[in-house]
Amino acid sequence: MKRVWIVGVFVAGGLFGGGFVAVSHEFNRSISSLVSYKTPVLRVLADQADAWNRGDLDGFMAGYLNSPDLTFRSGGTVTKGYDETLARYRKKYQAAGAEMGKLTFDDLAVKQFDRAAVVTGRWTLDRAADTPTGLFTLRLELTPDGWKIVDDHTSAADPTPQKLEKK
Repeated sequence: MKRVWIVGVFVAGGLFGGGFVAVSHEFNRSISSLVSYKTPVLRVLADQADAWNRGDLDGFMAGYLNSPDLTFRSGGTVTKGYDETLARYRKKYQAAGAEMGKLTFDDLAVKQFDRAAVVTGRWTLDRAADTPTGLFTLRLELTPDGWKIVDDHTSAADPTPQKLEKK
């Protein structure tokens, strides 16, 4: 099983003199079972995977901050802005001949600091022809609309071999 760490950091007053106290939990579960833990930061990723797997790119993008300040880094390029990031996803995964596939997130680690969080992990797309995978680092901020991704750095591993056609 994969190991998932959730680390929460909060400022404690009174007895702790306003210092930092770290709380961590280890989970040997997938993202789907972590949703029951009701960690709002992980809820963003679970909702994104659910939307993606329904073919709902707008629902997937709801996890991102709808702002020109959103930054998406992947494949040696930097995409600035929500609209530009959405257009990139549409071109890559919803254009003619493209397939979204089934998205899963694994090997997750969360570090939460008051109103910001960093999530690292692995993404995998299971598609008819291939199974691309890679790593990501997300920076989220707590906004009036909940936790939103403000910075996404996603990399892809070397291409996977094409799947053999089933007979």
